Amino acid sequence: MFVPEHITATGDEMHGHSGPSRRNNRQSLVEQMEVPDRITVTGGDSYGRITEDYRNGMDKLPTENGHYLNDVPDVLTVADTQYPVEDARRQIDTARTDNSMVVDEDPLRELKMLRRQMGRINARVFELEENNERHQIMDLSEAMEVENGSSANQKHVQITFFSKNEEVAEIPDAVFDVPTAAESDDLNLLLNKTIEANDDKWKDQRFEFLVGETFLRTSLAEFIEEYEVETETILKVECVIGIEAPKPLHDIQAPDWVSSVQIANGHIFSTTYGGDIVIVDRKGKETKLAVNSANRLLKCSAIVTTPSKKTQLDGTEFIVGGENQLLTLYGIEKGDLVEKIVFRGHERAVECVAVNSDSTRAISGSVDTNLKVWNLEASDEATIYEKEDDESAKKRRKKDTKTKVPMVTIGGHRDKVSTVEWCPWKTGHAFSCSWDHTVVEWDLELAGEVSRIKGPKSFTSIDIHPTSCLLISSCTDAVPRLYDPKNRDGTMVKQSFIGHQNGWVECVKWNPLDTNQFVSVSTDKTAKMWDVRSSKSSLFDIHGHEDRILCAAWNEGLIATGSADCTIKVFETA
Repeated sequence: MFVPEHITATGDEMHGHSGPSRRNNRQSLVEQMEVPDRITVTGGDSYGRITEDYRNGMDKLPTENGHYLNDVPDVLTVADTQYPVEDARRQIDTARTDNSMVVDEDPLRELKMLRRQMGRINARVFELEENNERHQIMDLSEAMEVENGSSANQKHVQITFFSKNEEVAEIPDAVFDVPTAAESDDLNLLLNKTIEANDDKWKDQRFEFLVGETFLRTSLAEFIEEYEVETETILKVECVIGIEAPKPLHDIQAPDWVSSVQIANGHIFSTTYGGDIVIVDRKGKETKLAVNSANRLLKCSAIVTTPSKKTQLDGTEFIVGGENQLLTLYGIEKGDLVEKIVFRGHERAVECVAVNSDSTRAISGSVDTNLKVWNLEASDEATIYEKEDDESAKKRRKKDTKTKVPMVTIGGHRDKVSTVEWCPWKTGHAFSCSWDHTVVEWDLELAGEVSRIKGPKSFTSIDIHPTSCLLISSCTDAVPRLYDPKNRDGTMVKQSFIGHQNGWVECVKWNPLDTNQFVSVSTDKTAKMWDVRSSKSSLFDIHGHEDRILCAAWNEGLIATGSADCTIKVFETA
């Protein structure tokens, strides 16, 4: 900024204004002048220095009530007084106001001063933003207190949030003082507002909250009391993104009560008590391969092999068993359902069947209380049974249908065997559950018992997770129970899940893609989706059936349930 050495204020007319007196001209001049907040003299180091001449003229400054100068001199002179550089810089730093702008002859020095000024502004902005966030969170905490009751008698607990999920935005490392009456919905609101204050692009999400290894399903006060949580220190709460509820996909009408259901290669395979085999694709379209046999009642099924190409049906093999004491292996070839092997050996109805991971062996359980192991290999000739003088055998031979007998028969249960499962961590071992209140691990090569779990009631089903190896079970009551058979104390109930009302749980199935989730179906007409970290409340209740649910399957992101109301309902999970 260039400032002249002298500023002269004369009594000349301005903007066509001509007054009778010089005084009026001066008044008009003062009213029209806009004096800058700072004037820096070119080439000088002085800045904001008040000279002695200026002090002597203090009585000529504008009065409090007027906007004029008393006796403005004809000539105003700004002295070019020299001061030490350090002193000048000190004055520059201390003499600023909010509306000032520093202008200096030296560009480098001016730049440094501007940077210092911008630094102070940024620091202040950050401080104000932080205070604003703090006030928002405090207001939210106060709102929680008001909503949950008077804060005067309200107990509080200090908590901090964290997440192991990479999809969750960075959660501020802050400690929140929340009332113990707060529930999951309150914490959801607090957490979303906290993240939103740091991330403008954040969209609210529903979180589930883990304290230790258990989901928060009640108020903090009830949770702390039930699980004896230590509150003397800060409570660390893990945030898990809540999953979406299963979406209804298809409602498939079956000819009779649905006895079993499987999901593989984009298709749903089911059997009925009327002897039907119903195959439906993921879009709900029923194939024309369904067959019916009036002289048999089917009770169980298992997938043997599936083609490598997804959604392809040709090349699929599955095995079914039923009231006629037989198991039958079917294959789908060129769009036709072909009977390939008949397995004969049980003396009563076949209740359950399972196939091992390499599709070379099957194990079945029956009302005759026995387990039988079958050879599924195409090259096997040792277990083939066929009477040459049997006319029906000759007919089957013409159709390339083989009859096989069991490799091994194992007895050990005292009542019907309701479910069999292969051991995922040890080849040649399998589990079975029975109405005799026991779950038994078997060594099939030695045909002997390895361990036994005694339950409170008759077991209706078991399922073993392929990854975690935990065993979930259902009995003739409303409570699914969790066991850890690999553990030395595996016979002890690890967890019980309370939720079903009346009747009993017919079937339980793990989600193969998640070690924590399973589904249970019951004679109370409902299916429930569970997380093992929440035993007192299910994740979701699945309604729709009008009669008791008899079977279920969970695979490929689908849950399928079969019922006595002659329907198969398919739900899509996230």
